[in-house]
Amino acid sequence: MTRALGRRVAVSVLAIAILFSGFVRSVFASSAVLTSGPFAVCTTSPIVYYVNGVGAPNEFEEQAEATKLGARMDQYGQPHYGPVHSLYNPSEGLVLDIFRKLIAQKFGEYLDSAPAWEFIEQGLRLIGAVPNTLAGADLDAVAQVERDAVATTVLNGLDPAAAATLERITARLTVDASFGEKVVIVAHSEGNMFAQALYKRTQLAIPNSYNPGAYEIAPQIQVVNVATPANAPDTGLYVTSMEDRVIAKAAVLLASTYGLLAPAPANFDSGAATYSYDKLGHAFVGVYLNQQLGLEAQTLGLMKSAAANASSFGYYNPEGPMEIAASVDDGSTTYTVTAPDGSNTTSVVSGGSTQVIFQPTCDQLKEGTYRIQAVITPSYLRGFTSPYLASTSVTAVRPLTQIPPRGSTPLFWYMNFGQDPSPVTMESADIVVAKDSVRGGFDETYYRYHP
Repeated sequence: MTRALGRRVAVSVLAIAILFSGFVRSVFASSAVLTSGPFAVCTTSPIVYYVNGVGAPNEFEEQAEATKLGARMDQYGQPHYGPVHSLYNPSEGLVLDIFRKLIAQKFGEYLDSAPAWEFIEQGLRLIGAVPNTLAGADLDAVAQVERDAVATTVLNGLDPAAAATLERITARLTVDASFGEKVVIVAHSEGNMFAQALYKRTQLAIPNSYNPGAYEIAPQIQVVNVATPANAPDTGLYVTSMEDRVIAKAAVLLASTYGLLAPAPANFDSGAATYSYDKLGHAFVGVYLNQQLGLEAQTLGLMKSAAANASSFGYYNPEGPMEIAASVDDGSTTYTVTAPDGSNTTSVVSGGSTQVIFQPTCDQLKEGTYRIQAVITPSYLRGFTSPYLASTSVTAVRPLTQIPPRGSTPLFWYMNFGQDPSPVTMESADIVVAKDSVRGGFDETYYRYHP
């Protein structure tokens, strides 16, 4: 009895202090305090990554190709956030790239659709069976590469350099997508092997070993496959020239000889003039970004579709770009959200409940300040006729944080324990929404008031 009374007295003292603090707050208005943000929402401009194909000389030249892609996007009127980044796919030389990694990619597809023992048996039986016109050291190198491809490379997934590249790409894109950014990957030639593996990783159920934080990233990522040896494009957006000798000729030959899955059919006729720009009809900038051949418009058009298809935080997301929830333990609270245009949204939250009090869509979001005001009405302390108790809080739910559970940012909390049953009116939080001229959409910044 004594212990319970002492605890009640302690609570009363604390409540009086809180009530006094609330009184001071109501008399001397304080400014809002920055809580979190800014967060990008409803973005329209994607982050773009370029993964190079066969015969890449070095990472600096591949970044130069990525920069050229960005310049063509600008000319085409396709917005993108920041420069186009090169996700460098190390080269082992044109011959080794075509045979080692192309065979690895095709056998990897086969391994997905056939028992491992059958795959190994067929691979070992067919080593050296691919007819070619190479001679001397090149022929020896290809023969060794074929053996490596079956005995080592494919069984391990990828060669060490390629595996390191894939791990680096996965980590980088997961971070971008976890912040709700649209991400578009443009993969050329064997770069599609990395795009294929990466895309599969991003679509796995969460959490997983690549995404232990369980971030919702799957809808944010789109892939454009250019000159792809893959049987099925990642998101259905691809272009391969009928004059591409590496894909439409060599990859098809490898697939038919080994009895593997054929590349997706070539779907654009760029004509015999293709070979005046590149003897293999395969170069990314020289062929697939060639305005005269008609391939530039085709490639950039696919990128525009990918950007539109990619989700961003707020779009195609049931939580919307802003979700404000209120909880009331005791009493009741009427929350009013005033939008920048002066319109109000009012919600009454009763004791013992939690509900969403504001959740606009991207189309409804406006530039300016959203102010949240609370009218807090105390109730009798449970089991007593007096004193009165009121307790309430407001949080901004952030679907981009760990799921489950979804994370949240506290914006406001209040507790009143005393003899006065009068309602208390208080400012709760401000959400400042600013247009993002670079990414499109908006940036949200959250401020809270301390009662």
